Amino acid sequence: MSHAHAKTLDIEMIPIIDISPLRDGTDPILVAKQLHKASKGLGFIYIKGHGIPDSAIKLLREDGLKFFRSEYETKEIVKISKKHRGWLGYGGAKMKDDAKADLKESFIWGFQDLDGISAEDHPLRGKNQWPGFLPSLEVSAMSYFSSADALARNLLNGFA
Repeated sequence: MSHAHAKTLDIEMIPIIDISPLRDGTDPILVAKQLHKASKGLGFIYIKGHGIPDSAIKLLREDGLKFFRSEYETKEIVKISKKHRGWLGYGGAKMKDDAKADLKESFIWGFQDLDGISAEDHPLRGKNQWPGFLPSLEVSAMSYFSSADALARNLLNGFA
């Protein structure tokens, strides 16, 4: 049986695009042209000037580490729901039924409004489950989510 081999890639080939002029409106056309060129070439980009505050990244990382370093029984209180929200332990994810399980754990959340309401209009979209033992996780996760959503919207505008 033959196996695919990944090409080595010089990371210097991946374009770095500062999207600040797109975000602040000073030169969105320049950024759009850079995004277009990168899309037609290698197909990957690094971005800077993304607008996600370092403090939001730091707080979510700290809360994430606290959560994942907690005892199994503690995390299991927010075990993954049928709507795909919550903690998924080691071996809980498979790409196909006959595939080997992933050797990772994850905590899955999604959009919710300011009242904590999440859309229930899809089998994999529902109410977030937040661990009562770590209330700051909801705050840091949703702060990061809001920043990442704004980034995604800016990038969509640039690609459009």
